[in-house]
Amino acid sequence: MNMNNEYPRVEFKSYINQIQMFKNTGRSIGDWLYVGYNNSEYKSICIYNCFGYKVVPLFFTKWEGDAIAFAELLYKHYQDYFILWLDNPQANVPLLTRYTIPDGEALYSTIKHFSDKVTSYDEFVDVYTRFSS
Repeated sequence: MNMNNEYPRVEFKSYINQIQMFKNTGRSIGDWLYVGYNNSEYKSICIYNCFGYKVVPLFFTKWEGDAIAFAELLYKHYQDYFILWLDNPQANVPLLTRYTIPDGEALYSTIKHFSDKVTSYDEFVDVYTRFSS
């Protein structure tokens, strides 16, 4: 995957909490998602929605490519539901759609399995495979 050409580097605002936000730099994944560094830990990478809120409470600790692969997975499964963020930018789309989309329960269970840090995308996929079988 050629990240430099496929996903442009952008600046966006991300929230530290519900009141404080800061300027972040990352990759734009479609119209709804950004992959950028976590506000509190520079060495971990998060997925943010277009309003600057974390999409899931996971941090990737290896490299940007793993977080981008995960964002692509989110986009593939949830893109029809991202519109929920227009009414509530903090909506937990995986939770709200876990019984609606194919493999939604397995995806949601995998996200919940990791309390916060995921070492790699492959690690996420291994756990996801166990939940979906």
